[in-house]
Amino acid sequence: SRYPYMDTRRVGIAADDGSPVPVHGLLEHPDFYKVGVSICHEDPRFGFAALYEQYQGLCADNNDAGKPANAEDFAHALTGKLLLIHGMLDSFTPATGTIRLLDALQNANKDFDMLLLPEEGHDIPTYALRRSWDYFVTHLQGVEPPTEFALTTGIELLLEKLAGAPA
Repeated sequence: SRYPYMDTRRVGIAADDGSPVPVHGLLEHPDFYKVGVSICHEDPRFGFAALYEQYQGLCADNNDAGKPANAEDFAHALTGKLLLIHGMLDSFTPATGTIRLLDALQNANKDFDMLLLPEEGHDIPTYALRRSWDYFVTHLQGVEPPTEFALTTGIELLLEKLAGAPA
């Protein structure tokens, strides 16, 4: 109600660099988020504790009440559209988060989309960025995005400029 110009029936969430935010958003708040894109989803249990525990909180006396939530624990709650993208050369192997989530989604009989990039690591290539935007256009706007749109990012422009610079 604070922002009446926003269409809250069409809200998407995305993150890259291993952030579990889009997956948790879709699974824990399915009434709000309709579409999510997660690039290089990581499972916090297999990451650096200092990086993740600050967002999850600590377990209280080692009981389940204080246990941080893991994405696969909520796989049954998926109602929106989810695109998982992962580079196969990522130093955080897909098995640490993406594959565990895939398994949980399959076991819960949930539909999702997956894009594996065989020659990519943890960095987000332009192709993955374009496919992410296409996913939102398709599922939030309900229109077909341009086929094979040639997206150019600032990184590519910088590399072109550096390649053309005199030595």
